Amino acid sequence: MPVKKSRNEVAEISLFSQEMEKTLRELLESRERNIPTFSPTLNRNLNGGLRKGDFLTILGAPGSGKTTFLWQLAQYIAENGKEIESQRVPVPCLYLTFQMKKNDLYLWALNRLEKIDGGLLFGRRWLDMKTPEERENLLKRIVKANIQFSDIGKNLAVQDISTMRSHKSSVEDIAAYARQFLRVFRTNLETQRKEAPNAEEKEKIDFFLVHANHLVIFVDPMELIGVEQVPYWEESIFDRFISFKLKELAVHLDCTVVAARTTFAVSKKNTDKGEQEFSSVEEKVDSIPGADFVAILKSGYRLMDEKIKEFDKEKKEKKEAKKETQIIQMKQEQAGRVKSKKLLDGIGDPIYASLDIIKNRKGGTESCLFLWNRSFNEFIEVGG
Repeated sequence: MPVKKSRNEVAEISLFSQEMEKTLRELLESRERNIPTFSPTLNRNLNGGLRKGDFLTILGAPGSGKTTFLWQLAQYIAENGKEIESQRVPVPCLYLTFQMKKNDLYLWALNRLEKIDGGLLFGRRWLDMKTPEERENLLKRIVKANIQFSDIGKNLAVQDISTMRSHKSSVEDIAAYARQFLRVFRTNLETQRKEAPNAEEKEKIDFFLVHANHLVIFVDPMELIGVEQVPYWEESIFDRFISFKLKELAVHLDCTVVAARTTFAVSKKNTDKGEQEFSSVEEKVDSIPGADFVAILKSGYRLMDEKIKEFDKEKKEKKEAKKETQIIQMKQEQAGRVKSKKLLDGIGDPIYASLDIIKNRKGGTESCLFLWNRSFNEFIEVGG
């Protein structure tokens, strides 16, 4: 029978056995290293950190800390980069937010870097301080934090709510921003090379120009990408389409995409009892198809107590799994130490938080435990 031609041109197909030699050679000869995060536990789960071509999703209820987590992760990667051949190579980070202003993210960064209470910055409190010494001390800390952030900002770009056009920007728009950012990033490196004071510095920047090509794109939140004309009954279908498109973006640009996703409890009718029930966050995970990694960020004052109960339950269920039991015991001891120190009474308006991994195609699923210092917009891992 005649073969119907496809409307779109397709790539040529070859036997996998014909590609294996090239694939193996690329694996063994590659000097690529994963990009580490600020969480040692998360790094273990990701086998060292973020990989090219991967799409990661952080789920969470409103107010759970998703934006703080993503913004801190972007700053950490932009500041520390990754190691290649014993050299620290910069990593370009593009942060796209549909709900924040760039200036507010900047103040969050100053909060974290110098542990300055957010109220002092957002309220311009130095204008009301009683003594010149107090005012001068705060201003010095702000200037110091700004100097630190200026170094981070060399590898970081932000497109905020003023340019991202909530409900209108598409994944194709994100790809265009990414390509433009990479051109700007590379041009800046070339300018630094021209202005380098000596041959050694030029050689280092030449190395960067070759290897600083692992882009990380942060999207906050992904549910606001181009859904303006989608009827409410089709939103779940469109949501799946967006997650596939973000995975394609990671593959086609050979980069990493990290996206936040807000979760809401969904009511459903229980026909037996005649009552309304609410589905759990875990039941909504299937709405992130294509994701290589999905985790739920939770926060609360009693969260650590709940985690200790979970660890005790796991310990009883996995007595025969020695390694798992050791991990559970270690986490329980860490949680006990945190509670004994009464860190929740400390400065920074701290609250407990956990990142529970429920899908990881290429690694482990060990939960990450944090103290979230909300006044300083910072997550600090417990144990790790």
